[in-house]
Amino acid sequence: VRKVFLVAPSFETLSLIVEELGADKVKGWLEGKETLKFTEEGREIEVRSDFAKDILEKGYEVLKGSEVNFPENPPVDVVILHGIRDEIVRVERTRLFVSKVKVKRYVEVDDDHQLSGTFGRVLTELIDEGIL
Repeated sequence: VRKVFLVAPSFETLSLIVEELGADKVKGWLEGKETLKFTEEGREIEVRSDFAKDILEKGYEVLKGSEVNFPENPPVDVVILHGIRDEIVRVERTRLFVSKVKVKRYVEVDDDHQLSGTFGRVLTELIDEGIL
């Protein structure tokens, strides 16, 4: 791996899920005892029972409050695309990440979480510029 392209990245997936669904609904899932099922933007989402437990045991949550648990100088190029109207993964959290981690390119666009209005254009631009 020489480059990673993160699209509307969630650097704190567990926190977002607990905040959105409530601690009571996700308790068994956080303990690795059950699969988590919920609906998001009209789609059924199913998250494996060991997903949260793995993140907790290995410390994979990148953002915790204002702390960033990630190398300041990553060993690979990091390119990030995020929509400023994203209501699922707040763009402010990506801005925090970018303020503390050296990324190759950070692109904000006037779009939502799905990036359906801008993804193709931005991807083409990044490829044409040799970024990806």
